[in-house]
Amino acid sequence: TACAGTFVTFTATPTNGGTTPTYQWYNGASEISGETSDTYTTNSLVDGDQISVVMTSNATCISGNPATSNTLTMTINPLPSVSFSGLSASYCATGIPATLTGSPAGGTFSGTGISGNTFDPAAAGVGGPYTITYTYTNENGCTNTSTQDVSVTASVSVDYANLQWPPTGTIC
Repeated sequence: TACAGTFVTFTATPTNGGTTPTYQWYNGASEISGETSDTYTTNSLVDGDQISVVMTSNATCISGNPATSNTLTMTINPLPSVSFSGLSASYCATGIPATLTGSPAGGTFSGTGISGNTFDPAAAGVGGPYTITYTYTNENGCTNTSTQDVSVTASVSVDYANLQWPPTGTIC
């Protein structure tokens, strides 16, 4: 059992393989092209894949040569679909902290300016873009993330005596 996209390594442990046994890995009845070592690593398995290996010994007088391993039928669990809301693309440094909502519930937020499920522009400080991440792990142990970028701009003092119309800049 593995999560979609996770690297899985299969290892052949030879018995009576001789000094230089050869290997060929299979998915069902199909050879896996180029997979001829005693290990096979992949992150592209799908649910129901059937992995086995055939070892050919170079030892003399060996019965059952080549030898076929047992077949492992893989259960591949999908990654959870993850998202979050409540974060704008930009905040003033003196802006009100934003409450973030992750979906599905139960994950964790991380990144500059994050405390629990709140983004505080004052804590983040002027700059960015800062990447805010929501991470969620489901009941199968599969983890996925959602990210959004946010920037924090400086607050500007306004000199009311010298206002012009139309305005020429942005004011936080």
